[in-house]
Amino acid sequence: WELNKKSIMVPILKGRSYDNVPILSSLSDVTICATGTLGVSVIPYSNNISISNNDLPIGEGQFTVRDNIKEGEKVSIGIVGSVSHLPDYQSIAKVIKRITLDKEIKEKCKFVIAGYVEGDKNWNKIVSLFDKNGFEVELRESLSLENYMEAYKGINIVLAPLSDVEFNRKKS
Repeated sequence: WELNKKSIMVPILKGRSYDNVPILSSLSDVTICATGTLGVSVIPYSNNISISNNDLPIGEGQFTVRDNIKEGEKVSIGIVGSVSHLPDYQSIAKVIKRITLDKEIKEKCKFVIAGYVEGDKNWNKIVSLFDKNGFEVELRESLSLENYMEAYKGINIVLAPLSDVEFNRKKS
């Protein structure tokens, strides 16, 4: 139940911890878990859990090849998700910088940042990782949960770095 010190959630929680999660789970009528891995962690505290998988429906109309890249169109390298992934994107900052410095890649590719919230300082930190050296960046605003999968539209390559920490292993 320990939150990684680099997590974007640390300042949001303002000193609160996850220490009460086991207590609250034991008192609740049902504990809904986003993954089976999280469910296994909750079982010692509550025998009434429900798994509501937090995963993407691959092969069910999602993440299938729909279009070829049109001639003259740039390949879209994208990130999609919440600002909670800031530390994950920071973990590949050197790779992103190498991409932005490569002349051929710069001519043929662009970055797409989907989920962006204008004026949010943490989103601006994410953008600053990608908009170096004149590399083209397309910003797409955050979408409602019902329209979330539309954020992936037209993105040819998705970057999804995750730090190997307990929080990331359990959330999805």
